Amino acid sequence: MKGGIALHELDDDLQPRLWVDTVRLSDAFFQALREHPVPVNEAALMQIANDSPALDVYIWLAYRLRSLTGPAPVSWAALHQQFGAGYKLLRQFRPKFTATLKEALAVYPEAKVTVDETGIVLHPSRPPIPERELTRIACPPALTGPAKPAGNRRRSPAPASGGSSGRAACVR
Repeated sequence: MKGGIALHELDDDLQPRLWVDTVRLSDAFFQALREHPVPVNEAALMQIANDSPALDVYIWLAYRLRSLTGPAPVSWAALHQQFGAGYKLLRQFRPKFTATLKEALAVYPEAKVTVDETGIVLHPSRPPIPERELTRIACPPALTGPAKPAGNRRRSPAPASGGSSGRAACVR
């Protein structure tokens, strides 16, 4: 695998799997995540955990908005290409995406996004969690180096209290 992630099931005839629970990251993709982490708020993720499209949009906004230096228009056609795989027609996709965007923005109040007839406009915004927390929760150095076996690079578990400290998830 050159770059990105691979989702696959482990071969185990004694334990059938209902879903894939292992993610294998290429070394290049893992290093890119370590060098440029995407700040996410665990409480926000929990609020939209059962809404995959909202999770996708939330992560995309968290990644894009904090690095902008000015307004960035994104056309409906571009949004449809990126998020609308299940919709053949743009006119079917647009109202669904607008509703999904509202769900993502509800848990990311710092996000500055406007919607118009041509698409959306992304504006520079603070990340979902303060930047100072990003350095405090960086992945341990032990996770660097050669590729780890599948299953060793997982997101940190949620706090034992069931709540959230607002810290970013560490991809392992």
